[in-house]
Amino acid sequence: MRDIENHIRFKNDIYAMRKFKGYGQTKLSKAIGIRRDELSIIENGHRLPTKATLEKMKKELGCLYGDLYSLEMQKIIFS
Repeated sequence: MRDIENHIRFKNDIYAMRKFKGYGQTKLSKAIGIRRDELSIIENGHRLPTKATLEKMKKELGCLYGDLYSLEMQKIIFS
């Protein structure tokens, strides 16, 4: 259950950060080199991003990994 809770948290944090920075899904997905539907799947918690995608997202949004995901889940993504 803990993984599901963290997965849902990731969706909410990406969405909130994207909106806060003024990005729509199309704009962010183009900027980080993935399809809009892939971003939607990640935001909705159905799939974890790759390390490369998370890094691009962090750089594009000008935020920290912790702004997008908990430390525990960062360890899973980067392991």
